[in-house]
Amino acid sequence: MGLFARLWYFGGGRGARRPGESGSLIVRHPCEGELWRVGEERTVTWKLAGRYAHPVDVDLVADRGRSPKVVRLATALDPRVLGGRITVPTVPADTYRIVVASQNASTSSRSFRIQSPEQ
Repeated sequence: MGLFARLWYFGGGRGARRPGESGSLIVRHPCEGELWRVGEERTVTWKLAGRYAHPVDVDLVADRGRSPKVVRLATALDPRVLGGRITVPTVPADTYRIVVASQNASTSSRSFRIQSPEQ
């Protein structure tokens, strides 16, 4: 589960739908312009519209450069989990986005900053 610490489940225990059925994912948190510090615990959440059966991965992606650095925070999550708490990984101070993606959909947060604890 990567760096996801406490995962929670919203909306009850409905089973996954057949492959091919999908909905849309929208990252709700982090919000644009937030400042995160390395080592802090933060919340990542997304909204699920419709029915969605494919597992999702959660990545932290640097906003700059031709080959942005990607840090995998969680893998193969049930999209109905809708979020979790992470510990901000040790990465260079920069602008980042959270990307939630599966085999047939991908969405990202607005840009936010990560700084080292002493900045």
